[in-house]
Order: sequence, then structure tokens, then C-alpha cells
Amino acid sequence: HKVVGHGLTNFGRSVTKGVSSTVSTKTRSKTAYLDGDKLVEYHEKQLLRLAANFALTADLCFTLGGKLKFEELLMGRLADALGAIYLGYATLHHYQRRRGIEG
Repeated sequence: HKVVGHGLTNFGRSVTKGVSSTVSTKTRSKTAYLDGDKLVEYHEKQLLRLAANFALTADLCFTLGGKLKFEELLMGRLADALGAIYLGYATLHHYQRRRGIEG
């Protein structure tokens, strides 16, 4: 029962983040991201959305059971997605730490 609850939580989080991301993208002004703080906040929200989608996808992969081992293409895509999310967070972290440093 915990697994089903966890999957439903991830599904809800994925849908909620996706809808809010779409709304915020459609309603933003062209000058909204000239401020560095708003730019970081926007990209953090996008990475949270991607992480929620990844969690949902990982939960759905559990339904494959033993076949998952043989689905090498799927596993490669999941590894690429996780790597992209990790690099996105690393880039944001680096940007925040080096902000205001000249040179």
C-alpha cells in the first residue's frame, strides 16, 4: 500500500509542477529574468519539475519487474535524464556561489 501511495504522490507532484510551470512560462514578462534571483528561481522550479517527472517515471519502471534488466535503452535514457538533472543543479549551485565575483 505504501508503494501505491508513493506512486500517487509522485504522480500528483509531477502534474502539479507541470501545470504550474506551463502557467508561469505563459504569463511571464520579457524582462522578468533580468534579475539574477528570479532567473535562479525559475530554473530551480524547472529542475524540480524535471525531478518530479523523473520520480514518476522511475515508479512506472517498477511495473516492468524483471524485464527492466533487459530494457537497456530505457535504462540508458533514465541515466541520461538523471545526469541532466544533476548537471542542472550543479550549474545553479556554481552560479549562486560565484555570483558577484569579478573575473
